[in-house]
Amino acid sequence: MKKKLFLSIIIMSILYLIIQFSLSKYNYKISVEAFEFTRDTSLPIVNISYSTEEPTNSPVTVTIQVDKEVLAVDGFIWNKEKKTLTKIVTENEENKIVLEDLSGNKLEVSYKVDWIDKIKPEILGIENGKTYNAPVDILYKDNVGIKSVEVQNYGYLELEFNGISHDTEKKYAFDYTDSTCRLRVIQKPRETVKFRYYCNDIFCIETTEEEYTYKNLEKDIEGIKFTVEAIDRNGNVIERREEKGRTANYKSVSVNKNNLGATVALSGIDSKVRSVRYYIWERGKQDSTQVGYETLVNNSSANLSFKISDFNNKKCVYTMHIYTVDFDGTLSLVNGIDIEIGKNYNPDLEEKVEIIEKPTNVNRLEQKGRYIIKAIDLAGNETEYIIRIDN
Repeated sequence: MKKKLFLSIIIMSILYLIIQFSLSKYNYKISVEAFEFTRDTSLPIVNISYSTEEPTNSPVTVTIQVDKEVLAVDGFIWNKEKKTLTKIVTENEENKIVLEDLSGNKLEVSYKVDWIDKIKPEILGIENGKTYNAPVDILYKDNVGIKSVEVQNYGYLELEFNGISHDTEKKYAFDYTDSTCRLRVIQKPRETVKFRYYCNDIFCIETTEEEYTYKNLEKDIEGIKFTVEAIDRNGNVIERREEKGRTANYKSVSVNKNNLGATVALSGIDSKVRSVRYYIWERGKQDSTQVGYETLVNNSSANLSFKISDFNNKKCVYTMHIYTVDFDGTLSLVNGIDIEIGKNYNPDLEEKVEIIEKPTNVNRLEQKGRYIIKAIDLAGNETEYIIRIDN
């Protein structure tokens, strides 16, 4: 570049002398304005900027703005119109480069990117995919800082087998025979669209129905395993639950009630059953209001008549659990029903299932359910855990 400039000066000087000679020879009177050649000695003026200076897990664009044209720099793209040099940085980087203009002026500049972060946040105190039988305490940790934590309880799969639920405060009332058994879904995960039902690990049916009746079962059989899978819209198994128990040792149960009480009748009772015990309490107050009754089996039947006078004449919903007692003393819970006495109770106002609430404390989870936990750091990295609390 310096050689070209020097050569241009020499050529212009020679042309000037030729013109002067021609003018003197032919006696032309032409005025020529003198000019001088100057060299640019000023350094480029630069401004360095970045596409973002906040923590990020994405590439960062480094832009160097100059006030005049400069020579190419390795790793940078030159835009002549905008007079900018740009480089996309995918990892943290610190470097110095030399800018040189067309006159040979050089300027050393430096740039630094140290906020690219690709490390995911940590979720401490729990293990991904694990089931817990008690409330859990959780901590969230990250090298650049936690931006947000989202915890959702997507519910859980809860079954009612032979009219008996693990949660005795659920509403249930089933009649069943010695050859059939009903299994009902009383709580399901939020994403559920259908169910698969199994008996002793043998597939029975896939359906959207939340209740299925297993048929052709033998009477009074222990150890039968009923299984239900909750399926999402993509066909994936969200959750799988099992209930093990026995088929009924009687044929049917009926309830006749009035404003003063009710009569409960069991029929078709197995010959090995000596008596039937009925435990009754005001719904939700088992510890303080439970009353027990026992009736001997007569002609394969056992009837119980109870009056609300035994419960301070309170008109409400009563929960009853029915147990059979064999001659050898074996006690078996065989059914559970709810009996409404009086008109003061409106079943439409009752919550049939547990209300699944969004946790307000993301550091301690207590409610039963299947949780999806997402922690996002300031750079946008995300960690997701799925756990279950089954207490």
